[in-house]
Order: sequence, then C-alpha cells, then structure tokens
Amino acid sequence: QDSPDVALGITRQQKRVLLIDSYEPHFYLVPREGRKPEQVQEQLEVEKPHPSISKVAVEKKRDVSTEKQVLKIFCKDSESVEKPSRAATNSITGGL
Repeated sequence: QDSPDVALGITRQQKRVLLIDSYEPHFYLVPREGRKPEQVQEQLEVEKPHPSISKVAVEKKRDVSTEKQVLKIFCKDSESVEKPSRAATNSITGGL
C-alpha cells in the first residue's frame, strides 16, 4: 500500500474536508519469555516467513499493569494480515 487512502466529505457546518489516512496494516507479536525481541526481529527479517510482511519493528506496549517489548509486524495490504501472522508465529515457535 504505497499511497494513502483519501476521503472527501462535508461537515455538519457544510465545510468541505479532506481526510488522508496513511494506515499501514500490522499486527503485534509477543516473543516468548526469555527471547529478546531484537533477536526475534532479526530472525523474521532474515527468514521472511511470508511475502506480505514488509517490515518489523520493536515497540513498548502496556499489558494491563506491565510494560512489554513486542514486535510490530507490518504487512503490504490489509487483506493479508491473517496468513503473515500465522507464518511469523510458526517461524519463531517452530510450528507449535
């Protein structure tokens, strides 16, 4: 998805608006305990478990009361998030 989605509209006050959305489809993957997120990131970038995966980034996210490092995995299009997420999970867990 190289170009952003663009929408034209009119507000309740009859003003014209232009909305530009640069959303990149993605999902989050939590590494198993004891695995460093950077190592998993490198593994996924080298193995490329699915052709729809465009890039992998390490981010901090809160899980109720704790902060964790997770992998944010970007996909080329929003319709292909399920298969890459399965492929990435199988890649780092050995298919379990």
